[in-house]
Amino acid sequence: MLFRSTLDQGTVTLRQGTVKVDLAARGGGSTNPVTLAGTIPLNPRSPGLELRLASRGDGLRVLTQLAGDAVTWKRGSTDLQLLVRGSLSDPIANGFIRLRGGEYQLVGQTLTDVEATVLFDFEQVLVQELKARVGRRGSIQGEGRIGLWRQLTAEPTLALQVKEVPFAMSRIAARSDGRLTLGGSLGSPALGGELTISRGKINAQPGQVS
Repeated sequence: MLFRSTLDQGTVTLRQGTVKVDLAARGGGSTNPVTLAGTIPLNPRSPGLELRLASRGDGLRVLTQLAGDAVTWKRGSTDLQLLVRGSLSDPIANGFIRLRGGEYQLVGQTLTDVEATVLFDFEQVLVQELKARVGRRGSIQGEGRIGLWRQLTAEPTLALQVKEVPFAMSRIAARSDGRLTLGGSLGSPALGGELTISRGKINAQPGQVS
């Protein structure tokens, strides 16, 4: 996949062990940019880290390009405000991301009516709202929290309800219902839960007898 983007603004300077960035980029046919500005100390233990990431409208189209063919942005509006501070070795984050009226192609599956509100609260991510339609009758709903960099508790803290979600693999097509749980952190998630597979079809290739 060819990654194409437009750099509306780009300034990167290095001075006294600190990198200063001021960037604005658009891609994937977006009309709104993603902006990144702030300072990054070269010493991982230095407390001078301060980065602001922001976008609105369709600006995050540029980020979906990084996922290649796995994610295709059809429509929707996204508001993102994120501030990362502290140090590279021990960062904290504050902000939010809000998705409204989203439609995406995700790993061959169509997601519509995507609505989500996610808060970044220091060292955890709070999923206040997450819902989407999958295919014609399927749906996903989720809420809870998960560690941003580190595991919060030994038990899973983020849950996803899956209802009549279709899936297809080589020679198999079916639907799934159940509940998935996520623990650990965003960087190292631990998946659990229980799914029921029903209404499946198997396309078995006829064998040949010599």
